[in-house]
Amino acid sequence: MDSLQLLALMLALSLNPANPSAAPPTARAAKDAAMAVASAAKMPLTFAARDRAVIEDYYRADALSGTQGAKGASDRDHELALNARLPVGSQKQPLPADLAQKLTRIPRGYERAVVGHDIVLIDTSTHKVVDIIRGAA
Repeated sequence: MDSLQLLALMLALSLNPANPSAAPPTARAAKDAAMAVASAAKMPLTFAARDRAVIEDYYRADALSGTQGAKGASDRDHELALNARLPVGSQKQPLPADLAQKLTRIPRGYERAVVGHDIVLIDTSTHKVVDIIRGAA
């Protein structure tokens, strides 16, 4: 359990300290509390290992089946950098809906997108790239 999960669990438990016999918080409640803590603290977010694997598997299966949609420009002319804004001229596309619903929820204020052949995680308040899965798409 990492420190953010521990903090979220402590927060969830503190919500009802007067009734110790109440049912313990569910994993969903702990996850929601963790998202609230991360959002409030605006801590840097990264792709979870599970989400990284799901994204890579999704696009690998797409490539093998030949159903992969047409790609945009490679965006190598617009090199992405961590903690930098999306380069001018980069075209951001939403993740395919069937992929997005397989991924864990992310806190409000962040979005996942396809930019060229990369999958990015963007802080929507600053428009900065906080994580990149290079060459996945």
